[in-house]
Amino acid sequence: EYWERPLTPTETLEGMSEAELRDYLDKIAEEEVAPEVSWWPLAVIGGLGVLGVGAAIALTARRE
Repeated sequence: EYWERPLTPTETLEGMSEAELRDYLDKIAEEEVAPEVSWWPLAVIGGLGVLGVGAAIALTARRE
């Protein structure tokens, strides 16, 4: 999904102080950046999957 915000006029940006520009860019970043994804649940599920496959292989391996 692509979201386009209206362009800010150059005159408006030129009239802003450095602090105002930083605040404005922070506001834009908060609107456009996706929220951070927690990787812990995925890592736990992946780890359990690896352990499960390893256990299945170990239990079904031929014993000599």
